Amino acid sequence: MAMNPPLYSNRMPEPFQNEVYVLVREAVEFEVNKIPGASGGKVSAKGIIYLTNVRLVFVANKPVGNFQAFDMPLLYIHEEKFNQPIFFCNNISGKVDPFHGSK
Repeated sequence: MAMNPPLYSNRMPEPFQNEVYVLVREAVEFEVNKIPGASGGKVSAKGIIYLTNVRLVFVANKPVGNFQAFDMPLLYIHEEKFNQPIFFCNNISGKVDPFHGSK
């Protein structure tokens, strides 16, 4: 996982070599906690999520402090769960381990 991966001027994530964009969803609410560099280690924002063959990348509509985007490699996502509450929107929850080289 990485906070603020490189973005193009149109705020789309810069792809890695051989990375292919599979899906884009707008109007996504995103919450992440226990991240170094974020105020209090927790951030909530609305924005766009990009799914590629390598990772999920969330890009906030408006920066929250120094948080603009969040990168989650698919290999490091675990304990994912699709939640269908009765009175609220469906959502996905899970954990992402930091990878070597990240702070």
